[in-house]
This record gives sequence, structure tokens and C-alpha cells, in this order.
Amino acid sequence: MTINLTMRRRVNITGLKSRLSEFVGMAEAGEEVLICRGNLPVARLVPFAAPAGTPRKLSEIRGWLDDGDDFQRRLEARRARVAGDGSCSS
Repeated sequence: MTINLTMRRRVNITGLKSRLSEFVGMAEAGEEVLICRGNLPVARLVPFAAPAGTPRKLSEIRGWLDDGDDFQRRLEARRARVAGDGSCSS
């Protein structure tokens, strides 16, 4: 197992306790935080990776589609199919 010690953020446990919300926000933004005890690395705070198949927010996929994509047409076709099979109610 290789440990990457060139992380962008390092914090001692004392600093982590007093600014936990700030470091959790950094992890949410995609950064990794190396947590140290007496300047020795003991843990990492990393972004949460949802298991495969977990629904994602539409805002997370913004920018994946380009203007030439037929997403809108496919979405409307799917809505029509779902409405037509009686399995969903509005």
C-alpha cells in the first residue's frame, strides 16, 4: 500500500477539531485533507464516493450534454411511455 504524502491540505487533530466544518467543506468540494497527530499522518478526510447505481442530482451532471444532444427528445419520449403504461400517477 502506497501513501501519498503530497496532499494539498494538512491539519493537526487540534486544528481539525476547531475547524471541522471548514475541512468537511473542502472534502465536499473534492479535496483530500491529510490529518496528522504530531506531524505524523494518521488519517485522510476524502470526498464521499457514492456506490455505483446511486441516483445523482441533476446539478451534478450539468455540462455533460452538449447542444447537439437529443436529451430533451429522449426525455419527452420516456415521459410519454411512463404516462401511457399506467404505472405512474401524477
